[in-house]
Amino acid sequence: MGDPRRLKKKYKTPIHPWQSARIEEEAVLIKNYGLKNKREIWKMEAVLRRFTELAKKVIKASNAQAEKERTNMLEQLYLMGLTDKKDVQLDDALSLKINNVMERRLQTI
Repeated sequence: MGDPRRLKKKYKTPIHPWQSARIEEEAVLIKNYGLKNKREIWKMEAVLRRFTELAKKVIKASNAQAEKERTNMLEQLYLMGLTDKKDVQLDDALSLKINNVMERRLQTI
């Protein structure tokens, strides 16, 4: 058969592990949304980061492929329930916060 593929992490840890402001914010998120550990916060931040980076890339580019990526990304934001309105703009994608992503979780209290 083949070798099993190498699984990659789906999150990125903070650069500095002991920042009190970040730790306090994460503690509030854990309490509000009933998370098991901080890794779940980092996974949701990675989801949010992916959309913001894609939005920045689409704003910078101005060709036909960028328009396709723009429409696909905005449709995906709507289908995932991260935005309420059907006609989403790129500004809405850039203004998303971690709370928008956390509200979509089943574990939300």
